[in-house]
Amino acid sequence: MEEPAVDSQSKDARFDPLVLADGQEAVATGRLVRVQQEGLGLVWWHQEPWPVDLLLPASAPVVVLFPRGPGRDEELIDRIGHRVLATGMWSDGKLHVDTVTDITLAESPLQVPVESQPPPMHPVDEATRAVESPLFETGVMLWRVRRVAPGGLEEIVVSATDVPAALRALSPLYGERLRVYQSPWTADDLARLDAVIAAVEPTRRHAGGAGVSPEGIVYRRLLLTYLDQQLAMTLSAFPEEMLKLEVQAQPRR
Repeated sequence: MEEPAVDSQSKDARFDPLVLADGQEAVATGRLVRVQQEGLGLVWWHQEPWPVDLLLPASAPVVVLFPRGPGRDEELIDRIGHRVLATGMWSDGKLHVDTVTDITLAESPLQVPVESQPPPMHPVDEATRAVESPLFETGVMLWRVRRVAPGGLEEIVVSATDVPAALRALSPLYGERLRVYQSPWTADDLARLDAVIAAVEPTRRHAGGAGVSPEGIVYRRLLLTYLDQQLAMTLSAFPEEMLKLEVQAQPRR
């Protein structure tokens, strides 16, 4: 099966503004924590609550901090448990810290990740499962979710690779509540992206997930501690709407 269509003009450059290279000035935000073997690091900062005395394993996804300059070590230790913004030089997968500042969520220069709230779960009866399971298994239906329309009416949103087939099978179940959207990609396309995400080292991958846009387009979500050029090029091979990427440590601008 062919790869999803990609704009050749943007394939290699889309994520370049997020790429960190050795010797580059960098900035990162997060909650300052202790990390086994590494010493100190930043976890993705919206994670709460956070016990101040907690020691994370070395395998945890954190931006590793290395104090640079006199007094910097004490300055970092004094802020354990705080939300901070750290700046410095990026080298060998670590942020060599020059400055560290306490901040609030509103003061971060980086995008604050918004935790997606899953829709409420609804039990699926056997009759519904009998209809939907073959659609998922054959890749006709990629996603089905309930949402409330502006008028307060519940809608059943489906992302499908074959809209007529999905409509024929699902209309008897959902009637006028059904909204079926044509997916730009197939289940195999998404599986290729899933394989790339799964191959990212756990120490760099905060989280992954999936969702569907208001237009019924299924996407994947990836939160990284940092992004290098090789991974940026790999991820850029997938269409922009297929992947929502957020990165904790970024080049300083």
